[in-house]
Amino acid sequence: MYFIEKILKFFCKKHNRKNIYTPIDIENCEHIFLPIDSSGEYLACSKCGKIIKKQTKS
Repeated sequence: MYFIEKILKFFCKKHNRKNIYTPIDIENCEHIFLPIDSSGEYLACSKCGKIIKKQTKS
């Protein structure tokens, strides 16, 4: 198994992709906000990662 993994790694090199978001990407995103903490106070977009604080009704 070790030799098969070495051969596959040699022929199929992984490309390192970096997720770099620019303000343009965030502005053009169709946001879908989901809670990121148990209280639901902070929300993050599932597409671009923009974080907002949930507005409370007072």
